[in-house]
Amino acid sequence: MVSVPESLEGAGRGMLVLVPTLNEVANIENALRRITARLPSAAILVIDDDSSDGTWQRAEASRARWSQVSVMVRRGKTPGLGRSIRDGYQYACDKKFDTICIVDCDLQQDPADVIRMFDADPRADIVIGSRYLSRGSFVADYDAISKWLSVVSNNVIRWSFLFPWRDVTTDFFIVRTNVFEKVPPSSLICNGYALFFELKVRARRAGYRFAEIAVPTFSQRERESRRTWRQVYRFGLEFVVVWFALTFARTKAT
Repeated sequence: MVSVPESLEGAGRGMLVLVPTLNEVANIENALRRITARLPSAAILVIDDDSSDGTWQRAEASRARWSQVSVMVRRGKTPGLGRSIRDGYQYACDKKFDTICIVDCDLQQDPADVIRMFDADPRADIVIGSRYLSRGSFVADYDAISKWLSVVSNNVIRWSFLFPWRDVTTDFFIVRTNVFEKVPPSSLICNGYALFFELKVRARRAGYRFAEIAVPTFSQRERESRRTWRQVYRFGLEFVVVWFALTFARTKAT
């Protein structure tokens, strides 16, 4: 069951910030403080995978301070970042928001850069906050192994799908909800990190317009990285599944 309070009922026609969480009780309040300070006019939806440490309860309590915050608790549903984001995208479409972005609870990117993406190209349907347009995008203390994995996986996927923009795997981008007219959230098949490149590749093939700006990426200062080799393995499997799905879809279309 998905539980959503009514604080965003009828909000529509603005920006919705998705904040996916799982056991982030130590970080959620600081993340919401930073996001509301940088994006005071945006609605915020915390999408919690039924955390066991009190994350969603802390997020609910924060609504007394920040009225634009609402909480979706994915209670009783299969957990997964991609699944959470799909639910968030569908919610934004149902409530008729114009623009959606994702801000991680660990604040690897500055929420203020959402405004820069929003202003970058009014004609663009997706604006990517890229880690690879500038050599200085990764700060000096960023974990070397995580950076290496990020660079390698990003380049493999770019080359495999002939994606012309520099950062296909990042989750830091804004997307106009009109994209989901041709790429509905229910059509996305990935359940983890791979959903972010899947959406971009499908949107490009559907003819949507892209833009890209450089943004700084900070180390995960608020917590240790939770990326495990099992997650890397699952990411690789989803890459293969998406490649076959899109390749055979194109073959059938021709």
